[in-house]
Amino acid sequence: MSSTTTTVPSAVTTSSSSSSQSQTLSEKPHFTDNNDGTFTDNKTGLTWLKNAGCFEKHPWYGSDSAIETLKSGSCGIEDSLRAKAWRFPTVAELKTLVSGNSCPSVSADNPSVNVQCGCYWSSSEDFSDYKPRVWTVCFHNGLATSMLTQSLVSSFYVWPVYK
Repeated sequence: MSSTTTTVPSAVTTSSSSSSQSQTLSEKPHFTDNNDGTFTDNKTGLTWLKNAGCFEKHPWYGSDSAIETLKSGSCGIEDSLRAKAWRFPTVAELKTLVSGNSCPSVSADNPSVNVQCGCYWSSSEDFSDYKPRVWTVCFHNGLATSMLTQSLVSSFYVWPVYK
């Protein structure tokens, strides 16, 4: 008898009618804990700081100083990661971590810790109504919101990333 191979979106199953054996090869998991203070999103290739609550809330202006402290080894990252090009994620990159609208709205397989039930700054700007805005992503409801720069004295969390 002949062998057949069937491919499905979440797995590859191979079966042989002559031996009645089947083998399933799972896809790579969505997230990988790198055991160095970071985790990788295998779908986007981005590496995130594992401790999403490492930094206190910051206003937009000056929040980049929090990311700069990673060069001194803050937030439990290994020495080899200090020189990485840590940065603010875009709103689209932050949205890839959102799962549902619970608090915090991250999936159970996400290895991050201390995700705050609040909003995180992104690097994405919005000038759609001719008023300068910066996007945030809120992990208490999973929504993205643009904030007027006049109101950027509001403080939100910072969740650094690098690629």
